[in-house]
Amino acid sequence: VLPLLAYASLFFLSSKAKQSLFTKRTILFFSLIGLVGAFLGKGANPPFGDVYIFLFDYLPGFVVFRDPTKWYVLTALSFSILIPSGVYFIYTTIRVKYISNLFLLALICYLFFLISPALLGELTGTFQKDEVPKEYVVFKNFLQKQTDFSRTLWVPRQQRFSFYSKIHPPVEAIHLLHATSSAQAIKKMKKEGPDFLAQLSIKYIIVPYDSTEDIFLKDRKYNDKEYQKTVSMLEEISWLKKVDGFGKIAVFKTPEYYDHFWLSGDGTVRYTMIDTSDYTFVVDIKSPQKLIFAENYNPFWQIKTRNTVIASEKTKNGLNSFFLSKAGTYTGEVTFLPT
Repeated sequence: VLPLLAYASLFFLSSKAKQSLFTKRTILFFSLIGLVGAFLGKGANPPFGDVYIFLFDYLPGFVVFRDPTKWYVLTALSFSILIPSGVYFIYTTIRVKYISNLFLLALICYLFFLISPALLGELTGTFQKDEVPKEYVVFKNFLQKQTDFSRTLWVPRQQRFSFYSKIHPPVEAIHLLHATSSAQAIKKMKKEGPDFLAQLSIKYIIVPYDSTEDIFLKDRKYNDKEYQKTVSMLEEISWLKKVDGFGKIAVFKTPEYYDHFWLSGDGTVRYTMIDTSDYTFVVDIKSPQKLIFAENYNPFWQIKTRNTVIASEKTKNGLNSFFLSKAGTYTGEVTFLPT
């Protein structure tokens, strides 16, 4: 119905019509734009699908239109001009007033029918309203009860509903382990061993419930076997313990994890987070050693005490470390210099 209303404008462009030359040219221009958008919007589908493939292969910049539905913008633009024009021409052509009014009423009702999914919250795809799965609510409550600092490692990556906070930040396995797939990430994790994860303060390893079906894909489609394969590979790691009670969120606990701050030798550390770039601490040590700060190394991290400033050094795992050269008690701040 909408294309009929749009291109109905063309029937009123005869030489005898009263429309101005500008109006005629405008309608012809937007009609052409609409047809071009409709033709390109179908992509490589028939008829003449080879045209789109040829343009994609040989026209510079056309690669950005891998998804041909982007061309619907042209159709929408043309219809925004053509449909009001077509309705106006039909309305003014109908001689009987009550019939013309009935035509407008029927058109308004039809348009409301078309947008009813938006009004009733029934849109799908990008505009679909997603409820947070109960599994993620249960997991959030589980983490919130734990007041000690720890990280969660998501394999292969986070899901949009995954919970995080300042004391429970998430890490994505594919980025941490420089992997391209779940299998590759798990193999690298097994090779590094549990101490590697412990030093990064990782307490839980999580395979997300892919409720939106955009993580575990094969040939661009959701594949539950990919999810099951990831869970099975983690279940085969002897030093991981599976934690039940979270539905399709598979949760595994590591054997050990270090705090946000820890020492390379014997001693005690007490700290308070002011914000994510400022911490106060008290350290007691009986011999020179390093204070490890389990965050990505950055030379702008530093320790400020009453008497000195200690710059950050990079550990083998890419964390920050501060060398405490004397035994005793250290009181001060760990701050990010630019702030």
